[in-house]
Amino acid sequence: MSNGSNIAAAINAAHASVEQAKREGVRHAIECGRLLHEAKATVTHGQWDAWVRSSVRFRCELRSLICGLPRMLVTIQQKRNALRI
Repeated sequence: MSNGSNIAAAINAAHASVEQAKREGVRHAIECGRLLHEAKATVTHGQWDAWVRSSVRFRCELRSLICGLPRMLVTIQQKRNALRI
């Protein structure tokens, strides 16, 4: 049977893995948003929703959220930079 410190170490290691996965997930979501913006620039005006429905495998509501991530990141970085004055 494991003692308390072994269990605590395993819990902490599992939690560290969760934190790393969250960071990686955010990076992937931001990249997905950047690619969606890039794709939108190549689609004929008025055809974006149809392109998304036929081309990507996630809901349009999620697409809207993901598209906003790069903009949100820029806004956050601008606010952080303004606070460093």
